[in-house]
Amino acid sequence: MGAGSGGSRGSRRDSTIGSAIAVSYHRHPYTLAAAAAQIDRLSGERLVLGIGTGHRAGVETLLHIDWGDAPARLRDYLAAVRACLDADGPIEHRNDHFHIGPRAQQVPHKAGSDKACSTGDQNPH
Repeated sequence: MGAGSGGSRGSRRDSTIGSAIAVSYHRHPYTLAAAAAQIDRLSGERLVLGIGTGHRAGVETLLHIDWGDAPARLRDYLAAVRACLDADGPIEHRNDHFHIGPRAQQVPHKAGSDKACSTGDQNPH
């Protein structure tokens, strides 16, 4: 922490590292899980991962992806990310929007706590 921030140099170990909000339409859930797991491992399991839908206009206009049922897609995305983070071996996960496995793949480091992936309903409006 910088001077004047009110914190001490020794408090880094107790702090968390936040991702802001990773937009679910930008990356495959396995790709996000693998990157998040690596950051979480390198930071001593201090990552707090935020995942959301983004904004409808940006998704449809810039990415040319149909917004569809964004809340349902986000729930499926979070379930897929969680499956990747919780896996101890090859990943096999399927839901309405994503299929991961069963081919050989590197498994993301298993997160030490629920902080690695936070799930919850998001309001896309």
